[in-house]
Amino acid sequence: MTEPPRLDRPPAETFPPTYDQATPADYFRVLGALDYAMPEHVANFVRRNAPAIAAARGVSRLRVLDFGCGYGAIGALIRHDLSMAALSRAFAGHDHRADGGSGPAVLPRRQDAPALHLGGLDVASRAVAFALRNGLIDAGFSDDLTAGAASGALADFLAETDLLIESGALMAPLFVCFERMIEAGRKPWLALAPRPDLHMAPLCAMLRKHGYGLEPLSRGRIFYRRLMISEHEPITARSAALGRDMDDAFDGDRMFVRPCLARPLARQGGLAVGDLVLMDED
Repeated sequence: MTEPPRLDRPPAETFPPTYDQATPADYFRVLGALDYAMPEHVANFVRRNAPAIAAARGVSRLRVLDFGCGYGAIGALIRHDLSMAALSRAFAGHDHRADGGSGPAVLPRRQDAPALHLGGLDVASRAVAFALRNGLIDAGFSDDLTAGAASGALADFLAETDLLIESGALMAPLFVCFERMIEAGRKPWLALAPRPDLHMAPLCAMLRKHGYGLEPLSRGRIFYRRLMISEHEPITARSAALGRDMDDAFDGDRMFVRPCLARPLARQGGLAVGDLVLMDED
């Protein structure tokens, strides 16, 4: 097996080459070494709250779109009885080349997996194809929403989407992407896990323009992942420049986020956030 990448490598030498390959082994070796935890928190939130959100939205089967889905980790964790650490070990240690890019043959299914229709959106088209091929998502899209409006296929999916999720997307113009998804949809709810180095003001202004309010989805901070040595200074510097509480967002090389739920103020379906299982209750 290939040795995990050194944690002091610059991000440019690790994430881009591993993020859009035909198979996810290298990607999960990198993220596994960094104790990447955020997809598990998001997956648990969706799995535990899907029935309540579906009822509030007036649907029998929740339709969810995972923004920045990558290789489908959130879908895998919703549908299979695995932790993020166990999923990383399974995908990092599997010889995907031997079976044409499929995942491990046996992943334990969750008996309590909710009935939902899960789509995945990511500009990494080969990663999306892997997630779709292995049943980790039900529909896959590779639109670049920073460059233009949703394609016809994505717009059709968004027209029936109830919940948009993201687990710490890296894109700076996140508000542009989410505005285009909101405009193509039917006022979906958004479960967000914004990193501390994300400029939130444009996103909050866009949400207010569309009649959305923001509510916390945890009582405290949520562990996101550890930082590579070369990431630490630029990420903390950007976060400090944005006025973040550095003691809240970082503890040594550990980065934390404050997840939130964005909902249209006029379409909350009588469901209070206090009725949901929060992300730090998993």
